[in-house]
Amino acid sequence: MVTIGDIVVSQHWVVTPSGTAPIAGSTWNVTDYRHEAKKHPWWTFVLAVVLFPIGLLFLFITQDETRGAMEVTVTSGTLFHATQVKGSARFGLPEVRQMVNQARSLAAAAQAG
Repeated sequence: MVTIGDIVVSQHWVVTPSGTAPIAGSTWNVTDYRHEAKKHPWWTFVLAVVLFPIGLLFLFITQDETRGAMEVTVTSGTLFHATQVKGSARFGLPEVRQMVNQARSLAAAAQAG
């Protein structure tokens, strides 16, 4: 079994909040809508104020932050469902693609069997 967001995949079925459908013949897609953003840590503002004017140099310090989500869609017969999976530094696109590939493998096995 595989769980991707609010989609649950078993050996024979795809279960979503939109309904249930056979996994055989299902189509899976992953779209990455994440983006990197620069962010100033809160302490840089404190040091900039406390140590003014030299403290303004602390405003050059930024951190990269990942925002957005990855969208996974499944279509099987009349069922269409899309879910968004938040990404982080630990959990990103490769892990989501691996889960979708597991679901595709289950779909292929159900189609062949």
